[in-house]
Amino acid sequence: NTRDSRSFIESRRNRFMFGPQGYGAFERDEFGNSKAPSLPLPVVREFYDRWYQPERSAVVVVGPGASQSLELIGNAFGSVPAGGNPPRLAPPAKGSPGSVEWELPLSRDREEWNWHGPPVSQLADWATLQLAAAVLSEGSAADGSPLEAALQPYLQGSVFTLAATGADARSELQQMMDQLRSGRFSSEEWSKAQMAFIS
Repeated sequence: NTRDSRSFIESRRNRFMFGPQGYGAFERDEFGNSKAPSLPLPVVREFYDRWYQPERSAVVVVGPGASQSLELIGNAFGSVPAGGNPPRLAPPAKGSPGSVEWELPLSRDREEWNWHGPPVSQLADWATLQLAAAVLSEGSAADGSPLEAALQPYLQGSVFTLAATGADARSELQQMMDQLRSGRFSSEEWSKAQMAFIS
């Protein structure tokens, strides 16, 4: 399952880029399942006591009987008090430069180059990288496999990723990096990315 593999890769990438985080529920197994259900009750209570703020929560119910479901949810959980005032979050620690290899349930070897990018608040830089990622993701490797580029926002920052698969992944990534550094994008490519960005 591609989605499950992506979740697994993303959780491993986050751990490598930011180090271990708190209670670790964002980490996923090779099937894309969260580890949250296996957390011991004291860890869940500590998280609740520290972070739960009902005014920052939302419940979404879709389908027949949604209004009755919302009423039942309100009756069951409406009187649950908020946790204490949450602490102010520090930006996540940035991992040291380096490389890591994982055994993953993928049909082909995959290589990624990742680095810390600007936060969304630095809109000009962030938007430029987002557009560049859109253009670079339109390409394909010599063997026809897709090339990937993405900018994923995180707390007070982002992670920019270039990825390719197969035997020539490293040379494909180097070509993507060269194009990114040189800014060699056609006006058609850039316009198409801009239209996708604003729609």
